[in-house]
Amino acid sequence: MSIAARKKIKHPRGAIKRRAKTAAEKMQTFRSRMRAKGFKLVQKWVIDTNRPEFIAEARRQSRLISGTPEDRDAIRFLEGLAEDADEWN
Repeated sequence: MSIAARKKIKHPRGAIKRRAKTAAEKMQTFRSRMRAKGFKLVQKWVIDTNRPEFIAEARRQSRLISGTPEDRDAIRFLEGLAEDADEWN
């Protein structure tokens, strides 16, 4: 096939191979779209509740208040919240 004949062949859009975007490029595109929609990126640091130090401190504090009248009131309050949580979905 001659060069002139090859030039007349049109390729469908999907046939053109493009370089795949990196994860960083995809994230930048996503963030740009979100900013254009009026959103703002917010990042927060939170406590890692899986750390042994956190678990030990939570247990220590639980033992300190267990059995007190305030503890029983708090448990009743939390159980009431748990019952209402089904309505939140």
